[in-house]
Amino acid sequence: MGLGSFDGGLAAARFVAVHGAKLTVTDLRERDELHEACDQLELDGIPTKWFLGSHPPEAFDCDLLIVNPAVRPHHPLVERCRTAGIPVTSEIELFVGNQSAQLIAVTGTNGKSTTVSLIADLLRRTSPRRPVWTGGNIGNSLLPKLDRIAPGDTVVLELSSFQLYQLQHCSFRPDISVVTNVQPNHLNWHPDLDHYQTCKRVVCAEQSDRDTTVLPSSFDLFTPTAHCLRFGQDCGEDGVFYEDGSLIYRQGDQESAINAGLPATFRLPHQIENLTAAVAAAQAARPEVDLIGEVHHTFTSYRGLPHRLQQVAVVQGRCFVDDSAATTPESTIAALSAYAPRCVLLAGGAEKNVDLTALCHAIAQQLHGFIAMGETGADMEAAVQDLRGTADFPIIRRADNFDDAFREAVALSRTGDIVLLSPGCSSQDWFRDFRHRGQTFSRLANKLKQTRPDQR
Repeated sequence: MGLGSFDGGLAAARFVAVHGAKLTVTDLRERDELHEACDQLELDGIPTKWFLGSHPPEAFDCDLLIVNPAVRPHHPLVERCRTAGIPVTSEIELFVGNQSAQLIAVTGTNGKSTTVSLIADLLRRTSPRRPVWTGGNIGNSLLPKLDRIAPGDTVVLELSSFQLYQLQHCSFRPDISVVTNVQPNHLNWHPDLDHYQTCKRVVCAEQSDRDTTVLPSSFDLFTPTAHCLRFGQDCGEDGVFYEDGSLIYRQGDQESAINAGLPATFRLPHQIENLTAAVAAAQAARPEVDLIGEVHHTFTSYRGLPHRLQQVAVVQGRCFVDDSAATTPESTIAALSAYAPRCVLLAGGAEKNVDLTALCHAIAQQLHGFIAMGETGADMEAAVQDLRGTADFPIIRRADNFDDAFREAVALSRTGDIVLLSPGCSSQDWFRDFRHRGQTFSRLANKLKQTRPDQR
């Protein structure tokens, strides 16, 4: 149910087909929107019964239902299957239920992907002979690689609240769980904030004292049953902390520290939190290795992930930065702390029923220019205008499509400015996903580079 455009649906379909299932696919989208995944199943020679454009009840005459994580909680057709005794599962449950490697699960509202990639970099650097696999919400399914993942390997999974919702009834128990932070998000999918937080809690709810939970220093939403490591600012407990230029690792009565002059890519508070969370998780995974001594090599060579404060072009003295993965207000506020005030911001997008007041306040106080986009654009424009009052800045524009938004941003920018795409909202009003949004921004910026100055 829900083949989707990411590879999780395709991977699940292939997985059950290889194991002898007769496959039915139902999706609300039509064939032309799903053609890559549909074509691939046909190229693989997998006989498939298709129901596209709707979810007709007859599509659910099945022995096993695999549900895409985008399907909302308590969907009536899913509940009907459960009531009829039909097992309901997901791509991520199929994977975790069939693998036996050391498992590190990372969740949170912001910073998940960066933390996953940092953990993997640290483990590969310090234990090069022990394979490390990354997957989940970071963008790739590990189901096709199950036969290559051995018990001695390590799997680092990024898990969204949607995926954790699907894991809540299967005794999901990672060896190490990491919660980067929890802020209100996806309240157009979750019925309320408590439901969102409950789903996040699944990452550590079944752990025992033989496992490890990695949490922010000041985090008190969850009461872990596993050994707890803290990260961020030193709170006196076990964990990894950064203070006064030193990276500190504390475990019981043992403590070590190194002078860690951080490069520019790790000097912002949220980046330091990602780094310390990753070191804590990696050290828990490799207690026999002195990871602290290797941290400097990791963060000096780390190049970051696409669509996360990624410089994509420099044109006529303007620097274009793609932060399309910033789909929460907190992410964009963090980006503004790096680039304001010499910044023109493109922000706004799909409505998630999240409070954008703090973001609008940051925009009104810090920026030269603001382009309001998408479903939230009108409300954000009005809020920033009210907060700006009679001040001259930021200059505010609202765009009806992304091409116009980009043109307005370029027109407002000056030599030395940053043109920053950091929406603070999800992308599904104008784009397939945040990657599509970031790729469009990068394409327009690089196209601008090729345009003669008199054509601009």
